[in-house]
Amino acid sequence: MKITKYILAVACIIGTALAITGCGGLESLVYPDPDSYKIGNAEIAENVEHIDIDWISGDVKIVTDDVKTLSIREETGRDISDKQRVHWRLNGSTLSIKFCASGIKPRHISTLNKDLTVTIPEKMALSSVDIDAASAPLDIRNLSAEDVTLSTASGDILFTGENDRLRATSASGRITISQTGTADTIEADTASGDVELILENAENVAAHSASGRISAEAVDARSLRLESVSGNVTAVLGSAPKTCALNTVSGKVSLTLPENAGFTARIGTVSGDFDSDLALKKNGDTYINGDGRADITMDTTSGDMKIMAGKSTINYKSNSLL
Repeated sequence: MKITKYILAVACIIGTALAITGCGGLESLVYPDPDSYKIGNAEIAENVEHIDIDWISGDVKIVTDDVKTLSIREETGRDISDKQRVHWRLNGSTLSIKFCASGIKPRHISTLNKDLTVTIPEKMALSSVDIDAASAPLDIRNLSAEDVTLSTASGDILFTGENDRLRATSASGRITISQTGTADTIEADTASGDVELILENAENVAAHSASGRISAEAVDARSLRLESVSGNVTAVLGSAPKTCALNTVSGKVSLTLPENAGFTARIGTVSGDFDSDLALKKNGDTYINGDGRADITMDTTSGDMKIMAGKSTINYKSNSLL
């Protein structure tokens, strides 16, 4: 096994974390055309296709409901000035939401925690949602959008919904994704936290964690890559993917597939055992089941590995995370 690739993965995660901290820090307090922004809570009846949120501290929630207008609500628990209140702008079909006024001095918001809730009408068709936060958990429920990007330097990320492309990044927090429908790409990266993926149908799935467990359960995933430096890696799949890579430096690796799934598995471990519930044909470090069509690699430096017979039992239509 090549340890270099895991070191590079960690470097990428740390680099992303630093980038998020920079974007969510002082730089996020300055943005163009500040005079075009309105102040405070709002009801928006116009059509919105793109949502862009920059937030510093407090919870950020997006909920979908049977309502006619999109609403913006912030809660502070104390009196604040207009400069400290939420600022927003609708430019065409793009809604931009900012934590406060542009150019406000950091000392005026250093102890300010504000919870943001954006409620979206069920019938609103969103093309993209982009949230960049410094110190805020992100709670996104029943969201349907083509492109979703969720980033926070400090906080957990929870996403449930339907999307084409989803990328979630947290420097210090847990990432939980429950995806329904068919997605092209699902990506999750965290430097310090676990990753849990519950997927209905996804073409490309990738998850990385420097210090945490990674688990993925999917009815159908064509390409799957799960990597952790210090943590167990677990995958439960309803069918054999075209390609599958499960890697960890210090942890166990387990893969559950239907008994009749055809795959070729390449197993690599420095200090650990390999076991399988299936009657695999062995050729050196390569194991074959059925027609051997799927390409599977499993690597760990210190930990056991196992392939088990079974399949996902989650009812994806009911969205078990709700």
